[in-house]
Amino acid sequence: MSRGSQPRRRRGGCCGTGCLLLFLLLLLIVGAGAALYLRLPQKLGLIKPATERLLASAPDREAATTMLNDLAQSGVNTKGMELYVLPYQDGSGVVAYALLDASQGFTFPESASDPVVGFLTQLAQGAAAKEYGVKRVAIEYRLVSDSSLLKFTVSTQALQDFAAGKISRQVLLQAIEGSADWAALAKGGLQ
Repeated sequence: MSRGSQPRRRRGGCCGTGCLLLFLLLLLIVGAGAALYLRLPQKLGLIKPATERLLASAPDREAATTMLNDLAQSGVNTKGMELYVLPYQDGSGVVAYALLDASQGFTFPESASDPVVGFLTQLAQGAAAKEYGVKRVAIEYRLVSDSSLLKFTVSTQALQDFAAGKISRQVLLQAIEGSADWAALAKGGLQ
């Protein structure tokens, strides 16, 4: 047989269109993952962040002032504390968010066996919290102004149930959501 009469042989490599499509699909998946990780849809305004979808745009300053006064009257150190009361969009309640800055003078009570849970409970159970319909409390604790050591949130119902003895400390801790820089906490402790 002459060379011209042989049937053409198919190449057997990965240079065909199948591998190219697989590579493009993989590249698309990695790109979408990176965009979501970097929160590009939120930054570009394509998707509203959850806080904007859930919470009203303006904090209730009157409620925050009343709650701060309530905490101060109950013996809580309010120096170095900023409090924001943020109503839900649908009007069903509010979130009380306390920024606790040790570099500005905030300290947890030394006598408390569990200062964080104790503070969350006081924040949720005050008369002003009940008056303004606080459904959730959150804290952010900092040793220096730009470094958060703790960020916790929990429903007021869970805190009230714990204070009334309806749930154990373990169940309450499971209801708390958030994050902590445990290495920095072990190094510096709660002030």
